[in-house]
Amino acid sequence: MRGWVYIITTKSMPNLLKVGFSTKDPELRAVELNNTGNPQSYEVRYDVLVNEPKDIEKKAHSILQNYHAKKEWFNCSIEIAITAIRRAATGNILLESCRYEISSIGRFVIQNEVAIDIETSLMWLRFGYGQKWLNNTSVGSLKWINYNNAFEALRLFNIQGGCIGYNDWRLPSIEEFEYLIQKEKLADSINRIFPNSINPNDNNWYWSSTPVDLDYIYDEGSYGISFSNSTISWAEKYEDNHIRLVRDTLNS
Repeated sequence: MRGWVYIITTKSMPNLLKVGFSTKDPELRAVELNNTGNPQSYEVRYDVLVNEPKDIEKKAHSILQNYHAKKEWFNCSIEIAITAIRRAATGNILLESCRYEISSIGRFVIQNEVAIDIETSLMWLRFGYGQKWLNNTSVGSLKWINYNNAFEALRLFNIQGGCIGYNDWRLPSIEEFEYLIQKEKLADSINRIFPNSINPNDNNWYWSSTPVDLDYIYDEGSYGISFSNSTISWAEKYEDNHIRLVRDTLNS
């Protein structure tokens, strides 16, 4: 069965959007909703024709579970919802009507210097410590920093304004890093999401916030991950490595 999966918004709930499915044209569905007698104005913001639309809707709802508000309504941006539907309908899009220009890579919504993972609700900075964002890419060289100094650099970064209006950036946990790198072999597209992040002459190893406490470590240590080969390991805290920042969008 063919049908539509769509995004609808209403002025009565400006912070929410609905992800639903219908065998009718979504514009007709919006007209039906507007004719129910409720003083609400429904507007179709995105729709896609697929096979088995109910299954696609269910998959999209699962991807968006962190943003769920009530029934078929979600508290997220239209860009995030579109990316979720596209991901749920991978290989099954027959016709798409998008009223927005959005950029996405896999499960990530790309917004200039940040990338939002729709599955974890995490917002990642696309440039690393020592770099800056210029002309739609990260420029400059990644700096090396030890574990303790990394937290001081992070504190100063947030005090000085952070990035794109947020000052609650932090170091990722090792679990967040592992999901970022290893889910669906993300390393294959790592340079698209995080441009200029891999130096062939570098181990491209990033500190996480997850400590490791072993008796034989001189200065304690923390876990980290290599952007080059996706391996997880640990280093003593006095060693110098890279840092990359993240924040929780659900705290916004």
